[in-house]
Amino acid sequence: MKRYEEREERYEALGRQTQSAPRNEEVMPASDVAKAAYAWNNALKLAAEKMWGERFEIPRKLSMP
Repeated sequence: MKRYEEREERYEALGRQTQSAPRNEEVMPASDVAKAAYAWNNALKLAAEKMWGERFEIPRKLSMP
């Protein structure tokens, strides 16, 4: 981690943007809308797994971590 921080400081000192991947906050904002969308998507997955499992006797997988 120290090497990463040193490289980041060096790039900032030179006035360049870093070449690393975007930070987690930039990739996925932690907002109420994002949380609601995640919960809705997970509920749909669970419902689909239950429906297909009952219909075609496919064992149900748990999507929740």
